[in-house]
This record gives sequence, C-alpha cells and structure tokens, in this order.
Amino acid sequence: IATASGKCRSAGKLHLGDAIEKGNVELGINNIWEVLVDQNDIRAIEDHDSIIWLATSNGLIKYKPNDTIVAVYQEGGITVPSNDVRALTTDIYNNLWIGTAGGIVKYDGTTFTTDSTGLTNNDIISLTSDYSGYVWIGLRDSGLVEYDNGTIINIYNMSNSFLPDNHVKTLFHDANGHIW
Repeated sequence: IATASGKCRSAGKLHLGDAIEKGNVELGINNIWEVLVDQNDIRAIEDHDSIIWLATSNGLIKYKPNDTIVAVYQEGGITVPSNDVRALTTDIYNNLWIGTAGGIVKYDGTTFTTDSTGLTNNDIISLTSDYSGYVWIGLRDSGLVEYDNGTIINIYNMSNSFLPDNHVKTLFHDANGHIW
C-alpha cells in the first residue's frame, strides 16, 4: 500500500519498507535492493506468469517469487529508453507495457519494443489497458492517448474532450469497461 510518506507493505511476500530511508525491500534475496531502490515512488504489477515487475526511477526490476532470478533493465540497453520507469500494465495478449520518461515499451515475454511514434510527447505518467486490447497512455501535460499496438486511435486533451487537465496522473480500467 503506497502512502504519502512512502511506506508500502503488502500482506503477502513482497514488503517494501520505508523507501524514504534508502528503500528497505525484502524479497528473499541479498541486499541487491539497497543499491537499486533509492526513492519512495515504486509501482508494481504481477504478470500472467506470476513475475513481479517493479517500476522505479532506477529502471525496471523483474523478480520471480520463490526463485532467485532477478533482472534489472536500465537505459542504454535494448530494453527501456529511460531509467525513470513510471507506469506498468498488461494487456489481453499478456504483453507487459512499460511507461517511461522516454516513451512506451512493449515486452512480449521475449523482446522489448520501443515505439512512441505519433505521441505528442514521450513523457508517460500512467498506463492501463482495456478489454479490446487497447493501451491507454496518460502523458505529462499532453493528455490521454488511446493506443493499439503502435497505432494511435485517439488523442484526448482539454480542448477536444472531457479532460479537466492535460496532465493524466492515474488511469484505471473497471469491470464495466470504463476508463477512469
């Protein structure tokens, strides 16, 4: 559970301590987390293979529970265009979508693909996906993008939609198919 003071704790195996004080994280592995997690803004998602992905300002972290496999993906490789990883979602095709300060990335389980063509900016703040397989992208100061695997379907902003602000911080897809 994220709080204003940066404290997070789950009832399960994943425990994120007081991240303001160097990010105490216990995942059954030896202190790699003290090096990697040095901020209070961590987002996590579990994919269809029960892999936990952590979005941090130091890159993307992959963790397999009950295993010692840990991978860290950082800027400069073929994975993420920025270490500032801000949003994660999965789609109906079991792809992991990664939103960074440098654009959007799709991971299909094998390959990382970056394609931010047509986005009004690459500064992604939030992501969600819907039952049609579309990914919804919240941009810093540029509105909301409805995206279909490399194709922009619609761009919504204050001048053409219901949005009260162009800075889309959080997105959620509910059981009725509504995007919040």
